Amino acid sequence: MITWATIIPALISAALTILIMLLTLSFRFGKMYNKIENTENRLKRIESTYDNFMATLISKMPGGNAGDRVNLDPLLERFDKLLSNISPKGNPITGDDINKLKQFRNKIAQGSQFTLHEYREFENLSKKIEKELPENTRNEYNWVIAGLLGVALGLLIAAVISKK
Repeated sequence: MITWATIIPALISAALTILIMLLTLSFRFGKMYNKIENTENRLKRIESTYDNFMATLISKMPGGNAGDRVNLDPLLERFDKLLSNISPKGNPITGDDINKLKQFRNKIAQGSQFTLHEYREFENLSKKIEKELPENTRNEYNWVIAGLLGVALGLLIAAVISKK
């Protein structure tokens, strides 16, 4: 026979189990919300850091007018600032390496076409420079150099296409 003495503890146990499950679910949703919020904040920092460069670049791709040119000035300014923090020590970076990197930077700024050899040299020099940067600027440098290498690759492809 079922009595109140057996029903009440069962109801209390069921209510506590449901309460614990709801609290656990609430905690998990809270953690997910924090992760989403952190990701959103990181994306905002990236967007503000690179002055909407990528958005501009993407908007100029397909469907843009043939005369449209992407504004590379914010990216080039960041590159110049990062490059100014490097002083040639002779090993492994020489003054010639820095000057060559600046020549490649100017070539990108002017929209001059790259050869395969120049592109590879630019890529190798950029890797060499990265190793000499202070740890706290490497992340920004990697984003900037990725953008510049992408533009240089586009200029290389343009050179290949125009030769056909």
